[in-house]
Amino acid sequence: MQKISNRARNAVEELRRDTSNDQVDSLTADVTRQRDLHHLADQVKGRHGTRDVLINSAGVTMARREPTEDGAETAFAANVLAPYILIHRLLPTLSRATPTRVINITGGVPRARIDLDDLQGERSDVGLSLYNQTKLALMAMSYTLAERL
Repeated sequence: MQKISNRARNAVEELRRDTSNDQVDSLTADVTRQRDLHHLADQVKGRHGTRDVLINSAGVTMARREPTEDGAETAFAANVLAPYILIHRLLPTLSRATPTRVINITGGVPRARIDLDDLQGERSDVGLSLYNQTKLALMAMSYTLAERL
């Protein structure tokens, strides 16, 4: 976690310097752990009344299937569940801000199809094919969210 904290601190310093905005802040969490995501959402709510933008840009690919402590496959947890949890936990603070944006980064154009019978790579190859499937699922979730909101 120290490496992430240093990277976050350096990014904050660079953004503050480049934008002349001393209100730039960072929070870090393990996006593969649901309790960390809930804690992160609580921290955001506690520090900030409303948010104009939520950017989900985490991307994880694994060489082999590794379940998280919550039982989800790691890439699926980081690439699909994490944005879902954060969006839904922070939606009340986002909806008060105008205009509001939720940006989900998918990293290029994933070339895959969503296999609803194998969302977490239990019966298929892991690695890049599962990564592409999870990012495609994130795209589908983004479109559905946009239609609903």
